[in-house]
Amino acid sequence: MKVLIIEKNGDLKEVYTKNKIKIDELYKKCKFRNTNYFDNRNIWGYNGIFISLFAKDKGRASTENKYELPPPIDSQLYFGNMVVIANKNKDYYAEDEIIDMTKEMWEDFYKKAMGGFESLGDEDSFSEEEEHPKEDLTKNGYLKDGFVVDDDLEIESEEEEDFIPDCDDITSESSEVSMTQEELEAAYGCDSEDEEKEKKDEDDEEYEDDEEYEDEDESDSELEEESYIYK
Repeated sequence: MKVLIIEKNGDLKEVYTKNKIKIDELYKKCKFRNTNYFDNRNIWGYNGIFISLFAKDKGRASTENKYELPPPIDSQLYFGNMVVIANKNKDYYAEDEIIDMTKEMWEDFYKKAMGGFESLGDEDSFSEEEEHPKEDLTKNGYLKDGFVVDDDLEIESEEEEDFIPDCDDITSESSEVSMTQEELEAAYGCDSEDEEKEKKDEDDEEYEDDEEYEDEDESDSELEEESYIYK
């Protein structure tokens, strides 16, 4: 039984196996150690058979697969090797109906798919990743769940653009900030501690003046009342 491997550099290679192909072990054909992020990505109907592609949608940086896939997953990003199988049944888990997937079969299908995908018919293509809204895609057109991760397999989160941090969140000691505290305060419109103290003192003085003014008003009011009573 043959399966087709699409290596990460874009090369196509037929792999022959003596034993029956098991879907749950296809990741081994791609030389992966586990099934993490490995799954079926699309099924194409072609000449009475069904072509299924399996790949990882997350992986280490620089391991992106360079091969240009047919629609509807032509804008998706996958990592490492990918494996393609052929089946007489739309259900790829029907292992008894898996047939040889040769390089020649793939290339014949690939030419037609890339030249006019509509000829396959919408009912003949089954994708888990088609017709996603724009908010689910990155600026490069990839699904947001297709992350590139570093060598420690820690997913890198995207930095928020146009984010203006609070002055309290910025310190001149930060390795990412070369401005002085005074420059930061001027840039973000924040008052220094001295300025804030001066403002507070001024407010206190104004408050005391207001109290004195109110006392004078009350005294004048009392005099007026007495004058009115005894006049």
